[in-house]
Amino acid sequence: MKKQIWIFGVVSVVSAILQAGTAQARPNFLIIVADDLNHDSLGFSGAGIAPDVTPNLDRLASQSYYIENGFSTVAVCQPSRQSMLTGRYPGKYGSEGFFPIGKEVETVTARLKKHGYITATLHKVHHMLPVENFAWDYTAQQFGIEEEDFIVGRSPDLFYKSVSQLAELSRERDAPFIFVANSADPHRPFSGNAKEEKKFMPTRYQEIPPPSRTYSPEEINVPAVLPDLPGVRQELAYYANSVRRLDDTVGACMKALRDSDVEGQTVVIFVADNGMALPFAKFDCYLDSNKTPILFRLPDGVGAGKKNSNALVSLIDITPTLLELAQLPPMEGIDGNSLVPVFQAAEEGKMSSFRDYVVTFRHEDIFYANYIKMFSEGNPGFLDGLKAKGWRLRPDHPSPGTYSLDRNMRMIFDGRYSYIYNHWMMHGKKRVTHPSNMTFDAMLKGAKSDPILAERLDSFMYRAPEELYDYTKDRDARKNLMGSPEYRGVSERLKKELLDWMQRNDDPQMDDFSSDAGLIR
Repeated sequence: MKKQIWIFGVVSVVSAILQAGTAQARPNFLIIVADDLNHDSLGFSGAGIAPDVTPNLDRLASQSYYIENGFSTVAVCQPSRQSMLTGRYPGKYGSEGFFPIGKEVETVTARLKKHGYITATLHKVHHMLPVENFAWDYTAQQFGIEEEDFIVGRSPDLFYKSVSQLAELSRERDAPFIFVANSADPHRPFSGNAKEEKKFMPTRYQEIPPPSRTYSPEEINVPAVLPDLPGVRQELAYYANSVRRLDDTVGACMKALRDSDVEGQTVVIFVADNGMALPFAKFDCYLDSNKTPILFRLPDGVGAGKKNSNALVSLIDITPTLLELAQLPPMEGIDGNSLVPVFQAAEEGKMSSFRDYVVTFRHEDIFYANYIKMFSEGNPGFLDGLKAKGWRLRPDHPSPGTYSLDRNMRMIFDGRYSYIYNHWMMHGKKRVTHPSNMTFDAMLKGAKSDPILAERLDSFMYRAPEELYDYTKDRDARKNLMGSPEYRGVSERLKKELLDWMQRNDDPQMDDFSSDAGLIR
């Protein structure tokens, strides 16, 4: 893979950060991770899902280097986060899907701890496993937080408290910190949907902190990837409420940095693990599945207000970037590349394209035991239905009673064209497993009288074995170009590039792909 990276003058960016008005030898790191956030839901990334929905994030973006084309490796929480903190693709950190990383795999938090950093996280600890590999000094328990995790991840006040405590510890010990602040927003249940909130947390759902502002269906900017239907608007209004609470959390974290007088010593990073939990986004390999805005707020205003729309960046690039900013050597066996040369290029008035394409994955659908119990309420045949569709018990999973269904997919995106390989659809027509929700139910109902929507829904439920989209002309992936003679050259090029990538990375799907796609290795 060709990489266009400027390597001269990199030290000047690092030096500027290290000299940003602090006696501390290395910067603090605050990584704020949104949960199930679409890339275009934010004010600074477009119209936003609703008016004035992300004032704090918009302010942060104006102070940051904004990478428009960031991508998660997998459009679901655990593998996405584990890739980010190991710098490795799924499968190369010792597991795939919703399974712990290999015990021998090093994480960036463990590496930073070895070099004197205080390591901390809040929420989502169960999606970064084994816990000992991530070497946390502080989690909710050490912060003295006793609330249930379901509430913790949705409480801006608790994030403020945690950042403040870390800043004080940093002063006392004369040591920098890394804090991975995992907001639970806008993951389901969406704020304001009392029925859904009660389903997820039957006894204490009313204790979930509300957002600073709520939205009506009429205020919603319906993403073009979804139909504009009343049920869709209502659910998106609830989703917008959760996006606003995420923004409240970002504001709380930034206020804590200011109040603790460590803002100038802290690199702030904002990312999302994957797209929104609605059709054509989370759990898939479309643009709305994996694309995430990436913000780097660097001390002393380095890169502030600059935007890169060329660079194709993966969350695996976060780990080597942190290490270079901390002036530490790179970790062995990682797949990512430091973004510091991209920042340096921006300071020199240049634009870096970084890599020629990104690759994203999907391995499996999963139902944890607690979700099976939740969806079985009022539907005692739910588990039997899963088994009949091919779901299998996973005794090798750390959460007993977990079931999974193979859904192997690969996507390669070159900045314009996207090729998707649906291995799970290659040998027989199968239906996407999609839990009932307001949006999906509204689409099912609308499809009965709208043939265009019916065709769109059918393409979602029953995938073509191969998909090809030109995102410059078809932003919402509505026209599959596979089989079109004029795009044959594009599809063949992307398939060969994907196969080359699989060979270099020892992808377990390589043999199946070369056979299914008609390629010879």
